Amino acid sequence: MGKAEEVIKSVLSDSRLSGSVVYRDEPLLFTASQMKSYTPPKYSEMKKLITPHEAAFAPANYIFYKQGRFMEGFEDNFDYHGDFIRSFPTYRDMNNLQLRGYFSWRTRLRRGEIRKAPPAFAYLYAYELINLIGVSSAKEGFLKLRDFAEKYGKTDRSILPLTRRWLTDFAVYYGLDPELIAGH
Repeated sequence: MGKAEEVIKSVLSDSRLSGSVVYRDEPLLFTASQMKSYTPPKYSEMKKLITPHEAAFAPANYIFYKQGRFMEGFEDNFDYHGDFIRSFPTYRDMNNLQLRGYFSWRTRLRRGEIRKAPPAFAYLYAYELINLIGVSSAKEGFLKLRDFAEKYGKTDRSILPLTRRWLTDFAVYYGLDPELIAGH
């Protein structure tokens, strides 16, 4: 008998393995209602970035940018079925479920899965790109915004007039090659 066979035989003959296994009830970590209301800690950290003074006096675009940079690479996986209606949305306007819905939608979008969402989600994503949140350069931001407009515009055409204007303004503001906006 070889060395490996001896080891296997000794393991299989161990008395601790020969008895029957007794399973016991284990407490659940979360109840169903707790799971539904669970919010990853990153969201409260994002909210705490803004001091009470900033919340009262800082411009909304400053707060959006600061929170957007903080959440730049964040991903979530949450099945959201609600709505969110705002003409000029920011993270601060959203409750926890809406935030989870947005960041989950954005996660899927970044992975190439185009899903219809509340128009405010599409605007928020465009605002991120315009502010170079989630991209490494102005050109990359422009290209992602253009790609988003083309692909998401097939799902929700209402975004197209806005993105045409945003793309032109984007290229001018960041001094990009005018050829990028030719035909848009």
